[in-house]
Amino acid sequence: VFFWDILQRTLKKDFLLSPATIRYLPVEESESVPYDLFIVLGLFCIWKTRMEFRHADPGIKSVHKHFIEVVSEVQTVYCRT
Repeated sequence: VFFWDILQRTLKKDFLLSPATIRYLPVEESESVPYDLFIVLGLFCIWKTRMEFRHADPGIKSVHKHFIEVVSEVQTVYCRT
């Protein structure tokens, strides 16, 4: 919950979180900000942290750290193309 609150405040966008919005990503199209990409990356980072916790990984990272790593990887891919 805290991760989504911080993400919404950072993007200055209010996302309604429900099973339907997570499944279908009904976000308004914007030419400048890919909100659906941020939602998918956020969900992936939450899942990744939960799997580390479930498998008792000794080096569990926070969702925030996973998100920063994934966004930096996506940014390098965009910069290369």
